[in-house]
Amino acid sequence: MKNLILLISLLLISANSFAQSAIPTFELKPNGLVGPDSTKNYIVLEVPKINKVDLYKKTLTYLNSIYKNPSKVITSVEGESITVNGYTESVRGPLSFYKYPMGYSFNLQFKDGKMKIEPYIVSLAEVWSQTKPERKIYINASDSPERAEINCIFMVSNKDGKSFVFNQKLKAGIEEWINAYVAGIAKSYNDNW
Repeated sequence: MKNLILLISLLLISANSFAQSAIPTFELKPNGLVGPDSTKNYIVLEVPKINKVDLYKKTLTYLNSIYKNPSKVITSVEGESITVNGYTESVRGPLSFYKYPMGYSFNLQFKDGKMKIEPYIVSLAEVWSQTKPERKIYINASDSPERAEINCIFMVSNKDGKSFVFNQKLKAGIEEWINAYVAGIAKSYNDNW
């Protein structure tokens, strides 16, 4: 609960800091994370008055500051792109005593005044006991090799074949985490210490 309050506070502070240019958000759909234009799996963060090189450097500096061992998760092409392959246990789901470890990847590309952010969920699991193995969670039940899958966020209807939200709280937890991550990057551009 404390993490959720902290996350919401971070989002509100970040949103207020960027009142002049809203930070686009991601939503989890059956086909993965999408931006405001649900046909695209990325967002473009507008950062006027910051050139490509400075944008790249500020982003790399921020990302290096949030990881214990950045060289293990961050790779980059100097001045062009940054890829982050990380892991978090900060995603919250329907039960507070369960853990939802998530492997993720962010691909960041830079141009003068803007950055393209493209996240992917690489793996997602549910851990409810130290003595039991973790249970794989699928974004869409149709991604599972099983004919009937309940360890998923989106279930597929037998009647019309359309996907519907099966685990709303886990969906919301993933969206909150991803959008807080993006808000942290955006906030780092206004950080004038």
